[in-house]
Amino acid sequence: MENENPIRSKGKNTKEYLLEGLMVFIAVSLGFFAEQLRQSIVDKQHEKEYMQSMMDDLAVDMERMPIPIKGYSNRNRDAADSLPILLKKAKLNEPANEIYFHFRGLIRYVTFKVFITDRTIAQLKNTGEMRLISNKKVSDSIVFYYRNIEYLQSLEQYLFLEKNALRERLSTILDGEMYDKVINDRDQIIRPAEPLYLKALRPDDVNDCILRISDIKGLSNNMLLQIKNLHAQAERLRNLIKKEYNF
Repeated sequence: MENENPIRSKGKNTKEYLLEGLMVFIAVSLGFFAEQLRQSIVDKQHEKEYMQSMMDDLAVDMERMPIPIKGYSNRNRDAADSLPILLKKAKLNEPANEIYFHFRGLIRYVTFKVFITDRTIAQLKNTGEMRLISNKKVSDSIVFYYRNIEYLQSLEQYLFLEKNALRERLSTILDGEMYDKVINDRDQIIRPAEPLYLKALRPDDVNDCILRISDIKGLSNNMLLQIKNLHAQAERLRNLIKKEYNF
């Protein structure tokens, strides 16, 4: 009888160890799954917060984009259409106020980027949390929207280069002192009452300006079309987010 007790004791201890091991395994597994569940809930909450923020950004974009649309529709288009005609008819001994006025307007620019709110997309990229957007349709649409913005910015840079090139040619045609009179103290382009005259009208200089004006006109028309498309895209994306996330 004395020899049986150690065997029973050993068997009992083994079962206890196995049971304790199983309980530890279950506890660790449950803790792991609980943490995964908690993280999933947190991620879903962050995803919804990001989407709300994205909707706010898109609303601001939609409100602001009509400003550059108006700029490209009015001042740029009027100047690009009028200047070639005015230059061809111009004479040194006749006032050229409209030429001065339109050149001032055509070479001026404000970057399109100031009308776009990139707060949320910048946060998503910088923190690596684009992965939180679980809805592929929404995720793809967001990427597409901001890629179009990048395309617009590259197009705009080309346009600025053309405007700068035209600006460099203006000294061959315009008088600097008279050119200065087409702007007031508040940096607004004006039509002065006094007559303004051209400095020179060499055919090659005029032709070069007309060629560059044509390039600016084409790029401006493309910018106008792309911004209008982006405005419509912003509305569609906002409606998609609202629908998919039940806002």
